[in-house]
Amino acid sequence: MARAAGLLLLAVVVMSSYEIARPAAESLFVGVHGVENIPKAWLAVALGVTVTVGVYNRVVCWLRLDRLFAGAALVSALLLVGIQAARAAEVPGYAVLFYVWKDVYIVVLVEAFWSIANQLFDRKSARRMYGLFCAAGSIGGIAGARLLRWGTAEWGTEDAIWLVVPLLVAGSVLAVVLGAATPIPAPAGKNRVDLGQGISLLRGSSYLALLLLLVLFGQLLMNLLDYQFQDIAAQAYPETDARTMAVSKVYETISYGALGLQLTTALIVRVVGVRGVLTGVPALFGAASMALFFSPVFLVAAATKVTSKVLDYSVFRAAKEMLYLPLSYAEKTQGKALIDILTYRLAKGGTALLIQGLLALGLAAVVAPMSVAVAVAWGVIAVLLVRCYRARVAQGLTSDVA
Repeated sequence: MARAAGLLLLAVVVMSSYEIARPAAESLFVGVHGVENIPKAWLAVALGVTVTVGVYNRVVCWLRLDRLFAGAALVSALLLVGIQAARAAEVPGYAVLFYVWKDVYIVVLVEAFWSIANQLFDRKSARRMYGLFCAAGSIGGIAGARLLRWGTAEWGTEDAIWLVVPLLVAGSVLAVVLGAATPIPAPAGKNRVDLGQGISLLRGSSYLALLLLLVLFGQLLMNLLDYQFQDIAAQAYPETDARTMAVSKVYETISYGALGLQLTTALIVRVVGVRGVLTGVPALFGAASMALFFSPVFLVAAATKVTSKVLDYSVFRAAKEMLYLPLSYAEKTQGKALIDILTYRLAKGGTALLIQGLLALGLAAVVAPMSVAVAVAWGVIAVLLVRCYRARVAQGLTSDVA
C-alpha cells in the first residue's frame, strides 16, 4: 500500500512540474528564436540527452533507484535556478537552455519512476496499477497547467517557471520517503556501466532492438505532428504570453483526456490485449496526421496533438511498460535507459534533420503523408514485438496476455 501511495504522489508532483515547464519553455523559445529554429533546438536536445544517458547508466549500476530519482530531481531544480540566473543576466541562448532542460529532466525522472515501479510490481499487479500511475500523472498535469496560467497572468511566462523548483524539491523528498517506507531492490553489483555496455546489451537482444524501434518510430511520428502544431500555434498566437496560455490549455485538455483513458487502462488492455493497444495506436496516429494535412488550422492541430498525446500517455504507455516486465534487472535499467531516455530524445534530432532537409528542398507538404508511412512501419514493428513478448512470457511466466 505504501509503495503504491508513494508512487501515485510522485507521479502527481513530477507531471505537475512538467506541465509548467513544457508550455513555458516552448513558448519562450518560439518568442525568442522563432518556430523555424525548433529543429535546431531538437538537435541540442539530442546532444544533451546523449551525455545524460551516459551519466545515468553509470549511476544506475551502483545507486538505488529511489536515491537516483531524488538526486536527479534536486539536480534538475538547481539547473533551473542556474538557467533563470542566466536569463536575468541576459545571457544569450537562455531560451535554448530552457528548451533542452525541460526535455532532458522529465525523461530522466519519468524513466527512473517507471524503473522503480517495474522493480516493485509484478505483471499481475502492474495491470491494475500502471493505469492509475498514469492517471495520477494526468491529475498532476491538470494542476500544473492551471498553476502555469495563473503564474503567467500574475508574473509573465519567464517568472512563472519558478513554480517548478518547489515541485522538484518535493519530488526529491517523496522519493526519499518512498525508499524508507518500502524495500526497493539494490543494483545487482557495483560494476561500472557506460554507454557502450548499454549498447552491447541492446545488440545482444532482438527483443530490446524491437523495443528501441517501437520507441524510435513512435517518437518520430509524434515529433512530426508536434512541429506542425508549433508552427500553426505560432501563427495563431504571435505574442508570447498569449501563446503560453493557449498551448497550456491544449496540454490541460490532453491531461483530462489521458485521465479518462488511464482510469480504464486495465480494462482496455484486458479487452483488446497488449497487441491490440500497440497496433491500434499507430493506426489512430496515422488518421490524425492525415486530418492535419487536409486542414492545417489551429483547432485541428490542437485536436491532433491532443489525440496523439492522450493515447501516448495512457494505454500505449501502460502497454509499453509491460513489455519490460519479463526482462532482467540489467535490461530493465541499463537497456531501458538506452531505449526510453536516449532514443526518445535522439528521435528529436533525427526529426530535426529530416524537417530541415524537407524545408531546404521545398518539400514541407510531404510531412503529413510521410507521417502516415511512419505510422504503418510503427504498427508492423509493434506486431513483431508483441510476438517476442508473448514468447518471453511463455518461457518463464504463466501468460494471460492477448
